[in-house]
Amino acid sequence: MISENLKKRTYTSVTLILILFLMLLVKPILLYFLIIIGIFSIIEFSDLIKTINKKFIFKIFYNLIFILLYLFFTYFFLFFQTLFNLR
Repeated sequence: MISENLKKRTYTSVTLILILFLMLLVKPILLYFLIIIGIFSIIEFSDLIKTINKKFIFKIFYNLIFILLYLFFTYFFLFFQTLFNLR
């Protein structure tokens, strides 16, 4: 018999591969997942900075820099994908 863990891993793998192909084919889905991943990464980075730094001004500064860098890389990723039509 196939273990329950292996079944879950198989379903997850198939789902992630399907999402990857959809992201490569349809730009709005790519943009949607970039936004979702960005939100999760900003939340995780904010929690990490909370544990490292105790001063409020440094927390705001580091979070702002991280958000700007994420937006910068996302914008250029979408720009160059559109420019070179990477499909």
